[in-house]
Amino acid sequence: MKEAYLAVAGRIRREVQELATVVERVQRIWQQAGRSTDDYLVDATALNLHGFYAGIERLLEVIADGIDQIKPLGAHWHQDLLRQMAAEMSGIRPAVLSPQTRDRLERYRGFRHVVRNGYTFNLDPEHVGLLVRQLEPTANATLAELTAQSSALSFPRAPFSNQINMDGVYCNNAVLQQRPLSLSLVQEGTTRSLGKMALGKKRIILLNCKSER
Repeated sequence: MKEAYLAVAGRIRREVQELATVVERVQRIWQQAGRSTDDYLVDATALNLHGFYAGIERLLEVIADGIDQIKPLGAHWHQDLLRQMAAEMSGIRPAVLSPQTRDRLERYRGFRHVVRNGYTFNLDPEHVGLLVRQLEPTANATLAELTAQSSALSFPRAPFSNQINMDGVYCNNAVLQQRPLSLSLVQEGTTRSLGKMALGKKRIILLNCKSER
């Protein structure tokens, strides 16, 4: 099982880098579209937005197959996969996606469906522009959460912990609201000792931490 976790973790790390490149490409093409009257630049932007979600979904399938060992079936499996990844698998893994990130990704899932099943010349440039503007925060949250999952899978002997969100610090499922902590930080496959410090609201993974009163 450890080898399977490490294989999935490595796949996530590699593809997260590729997805970041896709995001940069979307933004670069859209900037060119704003200075041009050529419709093909809008089409190219739409196709890369399609590629962004396709890459995300591919990673979610890898987690479903390799870690959960169950993947949704049926006509609505794309939506059901997002719901599965936003839920904790008890004793197996924490939730991969936060509810907020799942909702953001739902917009791109729907758009991907339109691109796959229609013609790019029928796309609304305003809708494409809206998705481009929302892409950076969506990608930042999604890639951070996938990276957090990769880090957790790289240390399968340690208890899975939730990542920090905007409400405070989560440590082994206990909320430690902005208290000074003595902890070990696990992020992107490395372990570092931070010692005693007061944490700000950062998106990291905490393992083996305790409150210092």
